[in-house]
Amino acid sequence: ADGKVIYGHFDFWPDGGRLVLKQGPWPETISASLLGVAGTLQTSVANGVLTVELPHFEPEQRPCEWSWVVKLELNYSS
Repeated sequence: ADGKVIYGHFDFWPDGGRLVLKQGPWPETISASLLGVAGTLQTSVANGVLTVELPHFEPEQRPCEWSWVVKLELNYSS
């Protein structure tokens, strides 16, 4: 298997707590995490669109006030 890591920076907390990334193609197996927060995030890929479910935080509880980083580990199979 061949893997790649992408760090996605975002400076707004999306409505509904979902990041939607349309530029792919995305592999079926993706591990996602929010830097500064323990654990992994739920992901799904449908029709070439990656959706990352962010944890629920009240604005004052978010790990940072201005910007966040999601780490995506892409696992491509041979």
